[in-house]
Amino acid sequence: MQMIAKNKPRNNRKQSQIANRLRVLRLIYSTTPYSQRRIALETELQASTVSNIISEFLKIGIIVEGESLERSKVGPRETVLHINPQRATTIGLNIHATTQDICIIGGDGTILAEKRISTKWDSKTPAKLASSIKALVKETGLAMDQIKGAGIAIPGVVDNESGVTILSRALQVENYPIRARMSDLLEMPVMIDRNVNYGGYLEQYLNPTLKQENTGYLLISKIDSRRSNDEYSVGMSLTLNGEIYRGTNHAAGELDAVLLPSNDGSAADDAEPFFCKMGNHFASVINLLDIGHLIVSSEAQTLAEEDFGRFSKALHESLIPISQRRFQLSLSPYGIRGITRGAALHVLHHCLEAELGETILNRGK
Repeated sequence: MQMIAKNKPRNNRKQSQIANRLRVLRLIYSTTPYSQRRIALETELQASTVSNIISEFLKIGIIVEGESLERSKVGPRETVLHINPQRATTIGLNIHATTQDICIIGGDGTILAEKRISTKWDSKTPAKLASSIKALVKETGLAMDQIKGAGIAIPGVVDNESGVTILSRALQVENYPIRARMSDLLEMPVMIDRNVNYGGYLEQYLNPTLKQENTGYLLISKIDSRRSNDEYSVGMSLTLNGEIYRGTNHAAGELDAVLLPSNDGSAADDAEPFFCKMGNHFASVINLLDIGHLIVSSEAQTLAEEDFGRFSKALHESLIPISQRRFQLSLSPYGIRGITRGAALHVLHHCLEAELGETILNRGK
């Protein structure tokens, strides 16, 4: 699978057509209700241009019209535009060391099915996952040839272009071609990325205002004590100017022991020192990057409400006191499972955009 931006248009006119249609499409598949009139206002495209694009989308079946919007003045009826839920179905897979999460979503992002499998990662896991995915697809009443693709979330350093897991300490693999392996097993296009990147993608999708800020997504999860001396695993993704920042070596956001509080002999179940110290440490990250929003994601059993309060208090107390600093800290309501949905959404949106691009490029052949 290649991103649509890498397709080379035949001329500037087609390039402009693709760009305008992508702008409109990306507004429609956000969670904000968009009508044709609102799209024209926000994109500053001519009303006739937007009308032509919407008519084209309706004709090829990529969108459908939904509920009517109330109007404060006399004028044509406005309807909310939605991605056609029947247009595409995709799979999200979030791989952990000891459990694997699967979800299936429709074209409008609605979750059709999800399942958690308790199985330790080893060389046989990809085949087991492929079988579990096929069984879940069948239970959902779908056929495998109806699935457009799968997005796979990996804990570690990932080359999303080559589809290789460069390094995953959680899975204990290095330079592992997981995209090729899973694509062969599932017989469909597969995309991979770091788990935190997919988690951040979901947050951007469900909270469109985040695109106005440089954002961090912080994932905190507990580690199986039988496999590690550490109690927590922490990872971070960065979205800068609306784009995921991957770094020179695809490792941006990987956190080392310097940012994680060490075990100072306190009781293993005493989380208070850990989250207070971590709040102090991550204030340094905010001071360094000057991001406008940090989203913390975890499970309730890992990060209780009082722990998040301790983390928040320590972080804010350690920030450099910049006058009128714009910074917001929030706790994601989606938890670890939000990563699985984010993986499915990312591949869904890619499929829609790639299909649209091909339609434009093939026009007039």
